Amino acid sequence: DSTALLRRGFHVEPGAREKALLADDPSLRRFKSHKKAVHRLKIAGDVATIIVIAGCCYEIYVKAVLREESRKKA
Repeated sequence: DSTALLRRGFHVEPGAREKALLADDPSLRRFKSHKKAVHRLKIAGDVATIIVIAGCCYEIYVKAVLREESRKKA
């Protein structure tokens, strides 16, 4: 019956081994700041991507406006 419960998605309390694996390890504490740095770097990359896309859209808009003006003059 326990396999049927797991298949249905019912919550099962983790055992002692799982709890031990999920517990904080003091030797890994120095690597916690790494996650924050990676998160900040991803945000900076996202901002840079948005700026580049906005610049490309602006260039396309300016070229389209200049073309339209040159067609009206001719």
